[in-house]
Amino acid sequence: MTAATEDNDEVFRLLDLPPELWLKIGKYVLDNTPKLKSWPSNYAVRLRPQDYAPLRQPAITRTCHALRIELLPLFYEGHIRFRFYDSHNGSCSGGSERSVWLSGIGATNRRCLKNVELLATTFQLRDDLRTFTTRFNFDVELGTPVKDTYGEEEMERACGIEDVYPLIFK
Repeated sequence: MTAATEDNDEVFRLLDLPPELWLKIGKYVLDNTPKLKSWPSNYAVRLRPQDYAPLRQPAITRTCHALRIELLPLFYEGHIRFRFYDSHNGSCSGGSERSVWLSGIGATNRRCLKNVELLATTFQLRDDLRTFTTRFNFDVELGTPVKDTYGEEEMERACGIEDVYPLIFK
């Protein structure tokens, strides 16, 4: 290396910037991270390794504790969306991938999830929620039914129209 190159080599430290700037940079990175629109699909299928990519925490959240604390709640709140389906198609009683993932992210990050829903007909609701809490061993609260945001065509199933209930992790 020449002396001229060594003189110009300076380390840029992101966290040397004011907090509002590095947080803005972190949000920009999150905005450009792929969002998981629906996981798993509404049919029981094995996920391929590339299907897990949006479930991984963004690299910027793995750089330091300060970025992790600030950005992970935003990531889980706005980038992960999935549904648990009624027991007719077996998704609620199965779902080992979901169970492993939900356990792996920890209780603090589970509470940041805002787009988790249970699809069930009203008469199945009590059994489905019990199955969910028993199978996944998480404390959840059932929210009030919401309008389906995936589209009416996904609501029509062999067992009829299902209600969509938000699940809130305690």
